[in-house]
Amino acid sequence: MGRSVSTPRNAEVVCYQHVSFGYDEETGEFDENAAQWEWEDYLEDYRSLLSEHGFTKADAWLDDEDHVVAKSEHWQAGISEYCDVIALWLVPNPLQHRDFSCCGESWSDTPDSDNESQCHHCGGYVQPDPITDLRTLAAIKGIPAWFRETFGDMQMIGRASNGEAFFA
Repeated sequence: MGRSVSTPRNAEVVCYQHVSFGYDEETGEFDENAAQWEWEDYLEDYRSLLSEHGFTKADAWLDDEDHVVAKSEHWQAGISEYCDVIALWLVPNPLQHRDFSCCGESWSDTPDSDNESQCHHCGGYVQPDPITDLRTLAAIKGIPAWFRETFGDMQMIGRASNGEAFFA
């Protein structure tokens, strides 16, 4: 089975870039230390650009390969890498009215009701606030054009039956 750069399932925006960290342009040789320094510089630059738009530094993982490096009120921004292709992505945060101090992200919709949510930690229920939901969803759906303009060097144009992706 082929493979490609990972992205979170619920990413609203994904941009791809080709990188070649650690390669000497003259000799073509690979230097592991140089690659690590270049990767760290890249992450610092990425976080710096995101900070200009209200993001703060974060360090968390979604799944095994998707690294959250910055967050804002409505977004988690992250990076994934595989074979010289980087995916930069935005994932919406959970709806704000469900972020309770006793439970954090343990709130979820119950399967038997569209009108309430249940905390997996304490078992309590909360009625959704439609006004808060609409405002939060409006902010989430206002996908920032600057993200695509700044980071969108390549696009995934397709995927083979073995899972390998193609970029242009």
